[in-house]
Amino acid sequence: MERLNDTVDWEVFRPDLERIDQKVRKSAAGCKPTCRVLMFKLLILQRLYGLSDERLEYQSGIAFPYARTAWAFREALEDASARGGFV
Repeated sequence: MERLNDTVDWEVFRPDLERIDQKVRKSAAGCKPTCRVLMFKLLILQRLYGLSDERLEYQSGIAFPYARTAWAFREALEDASARGGFV
């Protein structure tokens, strides 16, 4: 990850990644969304190392709000891409 961080300016992706699942929140209750840039980095590492969602959570050491955070983010990314909302 350190080599990727030295090479890639991750912040360039933030505006597009944050648009993926914009919803009007009815209240401030519940879990706040996990940083979208962090989730993007994790999905790249997951693909590079062939990790399952559970293994990704374990290897990253990050406490996700719920067990399927990586899965849900990946699905949202794929849906946005299919709609043309993310290039």
